[in-house]
Amino acid sequence: MYTINIVGGSASGKTTLAKKLQHNLKDCVIISQDNYHNDMSHLTRKELSEHNFDTPDALNLNQLVKDIKLLNENGNVKIQKYDFVSQISSKNHFHINKPKFLIIEGLFTLYTKDLIEVSDMRIFIDVNTDERLNRRILRDTTERGDTKKEVIERFNKFVEIGHQKYVQPQINKSDYIVSVNSFEDDITNITELIKILNK
Repeated sequence: MYTINIVGGSASGKTTLAKKLQHNLKDCVIISQDNYHNDMSHLTRKELSEHNFDTPDALNLNQLVKDIKLLNENGNVKIQKYDFVSQISSKNHFHINKPKFLIIEGLFTLYTKDLIEVSDMRIFIDVNTDERLNRRILRDTTERGDTKKEVIERFNKFVEIGHQKYVQPQINKSDYIVSVNSFEDDITNITELIKILNK
């Protein structure tokens, strides 16, 4: 199993890149780091608005590593679904069978030594602050029920601070940096590189 870790800031295009690579590589499965968020369903809406989700402590990264290893060793794994609307780690799970290619995407997929060690290719998507904010406003107001004001306040209070402190430094641990200006070309180049490495 060849594991590809994709990291980048909030709304940088991680899921889009992962899905395009999945399409090009065929026998490929995506695991989103989002499913490893700690359950916050006990918090009120006001408390949730003040909770920082943009720190590594908000996720169970150790479980993510365990699941990657379990998938590689046992040939299958059961992963919990996380609901961003209710902030609940759902009782519902989905099963993954060992693929030829595994993509892990999220804010902190190169944050720990263990995550780096289980990856074969490390990709960082480098997108400027204004572009990420605009994309986040569009996503969170249409998909997660937030107001534009709420999105901007959270971005300024938590997201961008977390980005500069935790996310951006991961660029130094990457093998390949994807630019928003050459996104499609980068996808083609990465796909070809992976295929060459897996002949």
